[in-house]
Amino acid sequence: MLKRSTPIKRSPLVRKAPDKATLTIKPRKAKCKHCGAAFERFDMRKTWCSPECGAQLALKALEKKRQEKTKAEKREDAARRQAMKRPGELKAEAQAAFNAFIRERDKQAGHGCICCGKPLDWWSDTPGGKVDAGHFMSRGSSPALAFDERNVSAQRKACNRPGGTTRDSFRAGMVARWGAAVVEELEGPHAPKQYRADEFRRIKAEYTAKLKALKAEHKTPSRNSGAQLGACAI
Repeated sequence: MLKRSTPIKRSPLVRKAPDKATLTIKPRKAKCKHCGAAFERFDMRKTWCSPECGAQLALKALEKKRQEKTKAEKREDAARRQAMKRPGELKAEAQAAFNAFIRERDKQAGHGCICCGKPLDWWSDTPGGKVDAGHFMSRGSSPALAFDERNVSAQRKACNRPGGTTRDSFRAGMVARWGAAVVEELEGPHAPKQYRADEFRRIKAEYTAKLKALKAEHKTPSRNSGAQLGACAI
């Protein structure tokens, strides 16, 4: 192997310091996030035009963190209370959410009472209203149909009370709306159903969401909207 007669000289790497005279930072225009005034800034992180505005922004940031912490604590408390609820409470909440959807569904469809066919009073001031969500096959005899949408219809409260209507009238209304095949299926045998706590929670969440979507789709008016429209027409 040949050897070089003279070694290669390597010069050390020397970084030249920048000339301070030529090193200048130009300010950029910005808008104060508190008062909206225009100002010039050298630091991109600065979003305020004065110490007073900076203090106000800092207070707002602290308040936002406090509110976020409060909301998180409320969510945790709600989750804790939900976990402590008994099956009976969860069942009642699920049934209430389901029944509310059924009433809104039939209201938007323009249905009358499933039993007598009379118009339903949706705007009643009576506590609890005058419209029930009536089960064709009762929840006691057919728990598997408690949350079957075909089995439940909007019904006059008077018809849903003992002696308010007959089984034949209810069945005739069901056949007219759903057909004989569906009614016979509902009347047929059903396997026993035992709901778990998480099923009640799922049903409540599902029908709360379905009710919200249904109202948004039809933009359900308030009870005073009709009177306001009438006043505008005069």
